[in-house]
Amino acid sequence: MTSQLQLFALEPAATPAKWIGRRGPWGRNLTWTRDDLPGVIVRHCGHGTALYPYYITTGDNRSPADGRTYGSLAECQAAALGYWTTTRTQY
Repeated sequence: MTSQLQLFALEPAATPAKWIGRRGPWGRNLTWTRDDLPGVIVRHCGHGTALYPYYITTGDNRSPADGRTYGSLAECQAAALGYWTTTRTQY
């Protein structure tokens, strides 16, 4: 007879949410979204030599939601998660 504890151990771990990149006109990803962050979009400005090309937007709004730009995609995605966590009651 299998105990409940053993049954829970057999269940697969939940897979973490992943960022989904959307390609722009030059074949590069220009926007990233996550299913668990509704309304939050990480964007690249499209300028190839920009020092801080990434920013967070909400919906169709193209201006930075938090007023900042970021130098790396990973930094911006982490900030987007924090931004959504602090503002999710608004969505």
